[in-house]
Amino acid sequence: MGQSTQDDRHTQLTKRREQLRISQKAYRNRKRGEYNRLQKRVDELENGVQEINDAFLDISKLLLDTNAIQTRPYLASALREVTRQCLSLAELVQTPTSASSQDSTENASNHSDCVHLNDSADHPDAG
Repeated sequence: MGQSTQDDRHTQLTKRREQLRISQKAYRNRKRGEYNRLQKRVDELENGVQEINDAFLDISKLLLDTNAIQTRPYLASALREVTRQCLSLAELVQTPTSASSQDSTENASNHSDCVHLNDSADHPDAG
C-alpha cells in the first residue's frame, strides 16, 4: 500500500505541476495579447497625432502663403496659440523610439519659428 500512496501523490503532484504550467502559459498569452492590443492602439494614436499635425501645418502654411496673417493680425496670435498647443500635445506622444513623433515635433517647432517671424502682423506700428 505504501507504494500505491506514493504513486498517487506523485501523480497528483505531476498533474498539479502540469495544471500550473498550463495556467502560466495562458496568463502569459493573455498578457502578450493585451500588450499587443495596447501597442497597436498607441501606434494608431501616434498616427492620428501625426495626421492632425500635418493638417495643422498645411493650414498654417496656407495662411502664411496667402498673406492672411498680414491682412488679419488676430490670426497670428491665434495661430501662435494653436502652435503652442500642438507642440505641447506632440511632446506628450513623443517617445525616444518614435522617429515619426520626433519629426512631428521638429516640423511644428520649425513652423513656430515661421509664426514668430510674423509677430509684427499683430502690431501694425511694429512694422
